[in-house]
Amino acid sequence: AAVVLWLLGEPVTRLLFERGEFTAADTAQVVAALNIYLIGMLFAAVDYPLNFAFYARFNTWLPALVGVISVGIYTVVALALIEPLGYIGLVWADTAKQAGHALIMVFLLWRVVGRLGAETWRGFLTVALAGGAMALVIYAAAALVAPWLPGGALGALLLVVLAGGAGFATYAALLAALRLPDARSLATAVQSRLARGR
Repeated sequence: AAVVLWLLGEPVTRLLFERGEFTAADTAQVVAALNIYLIGMLFAAVDYPLNFAFYARFNTWLPALVGVISVGIYTVVALALIEPLGYIGLVWADTAKQAGHALIMVFLLWRVVGRLGAETWRGFLTVALAGGAMALVIYAAAALVAPWLPGGALGALLLVVLAGGAGFATYAALLAALRLPDARSLATAVQSRLARGR
């Protein structure tokens, strides 16, 4: 999702909001904030399962303590950046909070569990490879079709559907080809839902 929004954030924002008094200048401001938020989103994606790793060990106080520390990080960064950067400073503060929380949780998990297993690293590298390939496909597809698309909301919609669809198909195909367990689980769930809908 972060890769898609990073590459297609501008047409997605135009499609969803650019009407009435919401102008192209507003879209540019939203995209500027979105691109910074997406950095934090990557850290949040790492951080989310780490919390459950501690919950599974019946340890709820450490994630809560790290949450308090991350709020402190947000406050310090926000106070430092709000005056020179305005609302962008608050966005950077939120990203710093997400990054700080994730990095502290990784360190704590390493201290408690030790090194991650080979299967975990394989899954991480597989997702990273598929995400990189998806980014390249979206970028290439957008560059290829954009000159031929109409302006306005219709053009933004077609760009998101065509480029985003090509990227998602690439991502799903690579995960399936590399036999990531989550990809097989997702495929099974989709097939079951389709079978029930018949």
